[in-house]
Amino acid sequence: RKIMDKFGVDIKFTGGETGNTVTIEGNEENVEDCKDHLIELADEYMDAILEKLEFQAEMSQYTRPEPQRGFFVRNAPWQQAPPPQVAPDTSDMAAFPDLGSNSVAPQSSAGSWGSNKRWR
Repeated sequence: RKIMDKFGVDIKFTGGETGNTVTIEGNEENVEDCKDHLIELADEYMDAILEKLEFQAEMSQYTRPEPQRGFFVRNAPWQQAPPPQVAPDTSDMAAFPDLGSNSVAPQSSAGSWGSNKRWR
């Protein structure tokens, strides 16, 4: 639209059996100027595409190949099924000597942090 306004022409794009066709209608001098401008834009676009392809081809030599597979770990503990979980017998005094005793630890009225008198 901007090119049509800039050159004062009407541009139509049509596709046919022979390929895409661009039709430029308007004053003969404006049509020639618009045609030259469109050809220049197409050339710049193709140059940019070719530069990009060349750059990609050049950079492809610096890409890392796929990493090779390293070593394999077989029969690791995390790959095996876990043993069935059984709750421990807490009544066994040999395994848990402090759990079943009736002795109670002496409690201090001062608490874990000591006397409250220091903080007032």
